[in-house]
Amino acid sequence: MCIRDRLERRGIIRARLIVAQAALLWGRFGEAGRGLAAMGAMVKDTGYWRVADVVRIGQARLAWHTADWRGLDETLDDLATSESADATTRLEARVVQGQLDLASGARQRAEHRLRLVLAANGPRGDADPFASPNAALARMALSEGDHLGALELTEPIMSMIVRKDVWLWATEVVPVHVDALIAAGRTGEAGELVTAFAGGLAGRGAPAPAASLATSQAIVACAEGRDAEALFTEAARAWAALPRPYDELLTLERQGRFLLGTGAGARGLAVLSDAQRRLQDLGARWDADRVARLLRGYGVEVARPWRGGRKGYGDQLSPREAEIVDLLARGWTNKRIAESLQLSPRTVERHLSTAMRKAGVASRTALVMAVTSAADHPGREPT
Repeated sequence: MCIRDRLERRGIIRARLIVAQAALLWGRFGEAGRGLAAMGAMVKDTGYWRVADVVRIGQARLAWHTADWRGLDETLDDLATSESADATTRLEARVVQGQLDLASGARQRAEHRLRLVLAANGPRGDADPFASPNAALARMALSEGDHLGALELTEPIMSMIVRKDVWLWATEVVPVHVDALIAAGRTGEAGELVTAFAGGLAGRGAPAPAASLATSQAIVACAEGRDAEALFTEAARAWAALPRPYDELLTLERQGRFLLGTGAGARGLAVLSDAQRRLQDLGARWDADRVARLLRGYGVEVARPWRGGRKGYGDQLSPREAEIVDLLARGWTNKRIAESLQLSPRTVERHLSTAMRKAGVASRTALVMAVTSAADHPGREPT
């Protein structure tokens, strides 16, 4: 490939990255997924490794939204510690890690990571909708009854969105900000905000902000004493259609709680029982436990969830470690492995060090021999 062709293809990659990021923001996940996959292949073909981490964080964010969480924390850790990634990409990775930690029940770790990002944002302010930890931290504050703390986190972002009229950035923050306003007794203000949100989205085909709007409308209707059951159903369906299963289930939890409050106990408990089971299957233990406590308070039998923390790989190699060792066994250098897997050489070295520790060996050659031996004799421990 000549230099001119390579430069042209790199220009195409940059342009398609902008399109894919917009698709993620708007909630057009099929388009985003296809675009990111194509760009990943183009990065390899052109050797344009400078944007490889940007492609990977887009894929990681898509995996978070669509609840494809298996192995996601490992990918995010690669990105958060990558020497090749820029500061924004590393912050985005930490935000998604914090969200994943919170959902899975590692609350202290989640808060630690998210507050580090909050402090690092500093001069960046709240301008990046992908690297903002504020909505997740506000959810945590509300769970502790701290609506003032939640407002302190969300009001600057909402002010910026209103001032700049960038309602497409409001998907994550509006529902939690509306919750905080209502908890503070500012229901009228919450209603005005939701009306403005609807106006800002008028005529735009943006499924994710639209689902957020539907959720916010249902929250306000509930606070105002209106019938919100159909609105919650509409919002849950909107999230499911994206798909964003986690947000769908959180919305169904809201619907179940609303039904309990209106005296429709049987329907409410049925909605909550289904949501609790699906949250637990998803691995969202923080939320599943919260719903389980509510159900038990109504005398509903709920299976006790596994409480061992996020399941790890123990002394077994993780999928990423096994992949790297396999390439090492083929005689590949760290640099070649890094380029092939779109990692930094330092990240590859870190995975190899971890794999050597697990195998109880002190050299790369011994690691390959140990893993190969274990693969040939599945019942035998690596030596």
